[in-house]
Amino acid sequence: MAGSASVAAVTIPGGIASATPLTLSCTSLSGSETAQIFSGGTGTASKETGSKGTSTVNNNLTKKTGVATVKWTTGKTSVESYSYKELFGSSNKCAAKTGYSKAAEAPGTGKVTGGTATVNGAVTWTACAYAKSGKISIFNMGPIKS
Repeated sequence: MAGSASVAAVTIPGGIASATPLTLSCTSLSGSETAQIFSGGTGTASKETGSKGTSTVNNNLTKKTGVATVKWTTGKTSVESYSYKELFGSSNKCAAKTGYSKAAEAPGTGKVTGGTATVNGAVTWTACAYAKSGKISIFNMGPIKS
């Protein structure tokens, strides 16, 4: 796959007096191999992040790892490191999408490693890569969860 989705679910410390981390789950992801848009963000961390964000993605295609920086509508950021698998053919469970060819399914896991909105949150997701006119487009399969 020419790229993988960055991760938009985050865990934010709830504060010194709180042992419960704040969470965020985004329901929609779309974009290209190197830039994506998240929306539908809900959860206890949405006051920190807002409900939308944009990311820049840097993948190591050989190792199937990457780093993404998400800029949230609040102006704060999340830096995420992740790894992913690529599933092709009958292993690719992504739904057919009108006007696109299925390229790969990419389940992944990651960790928020920095930024102004987050510290040390674990994340999981499944992204779907589709080809159209020689370009790869990325969409989520289900919510992106923390």
